[in-house]
Amino acid sequence: MRRVVLTLVLLLLPAGALVAQDLLQYRATADTLSYLSDNAYLLYFVRGPDTLGQPVATRTRESQVISTSPSGLAVWVRLQGLDAPFTRSDQYAVSSGGRVIAANGTPIARAANARIDLFPRLPSVSVRVGDSWEDTVSIRNTESYGPSYYNVRRTYRFSRLLDSAGTRLAVLVGAGTMRLRQGGWQDSTQGVVWWQEVAGPVADTVWFDVRAGQLLADVTAMDLVGRGAVGPVGGPPMMPTGLRSTVRRHREPHN
Repeated sequence: MRRVVLTLVLLLLPAGALVAQDLLQYRATADTLSYLSDNAYLLYFVRGPDTLGQPVATRTRESQVISTSPSGLAVWVRLQGLDAPFTRSDQYAVSSGGRVIAANGTPIARAANARIDLFPRLPSVSVRVGDSWEDTVSIRNTESYGPSYYNVRRTYRFSRLLDSAGTRLAVLVGAGTMRLRQGGWQDSTQGVVWWQEVAGPVADTVWFDVRAGQLLADVTAMDLVGRGAVGPVGGPPMMPTGLRSTVRRHREPHN
């Protein structure tokens, strides 16, 4: 698994340093930003003495162009699979704090499969090193295979403010809980679905370029357990299930 390594000549600012003159907010980009993401996960079901599911590692490249809009920011995103090839492009309306407002012109509450956690969420007020704030991200949908929801409640802490040549870096750490119901068609022609309803701890570390107003890197780890099923719509037997995942994302240098 790729590890995110940030090599910087750092000067740690005083613990009470104010960032009022450099608000933690996303800004429009002059160029296309490119990120590499590594997602190592295990989605599993426990059926009697057997555990169904194998560890999986996927890699994607994410390109972003951020521009100003009446609602705050317009973010064009293209995802490219580096292991199993695929390409997907979407347009998001996002606040300067990273809250997703709409996806492809549809309000986020009605946008199926939208990335509501596109960006780590930033506080709406100026903060000092050591300050904390709470954030909740929540959405519900009804898919063809059944209901789905995503709910995360985190407490973020402004851990450190670091200076290097041309970069002022805010290090944010978050901890909280995630509740998730997801699923899909195992065999749509036979009406066979899978779903899981799981919950557990989630932890985040975010490196944010304050001067540029851009995400530099982030890591999200979760360990969720609950119940789920695989079988015919409306009647598959339930069984214990879980999802363990670590997603590491970092910006690629300009070519």
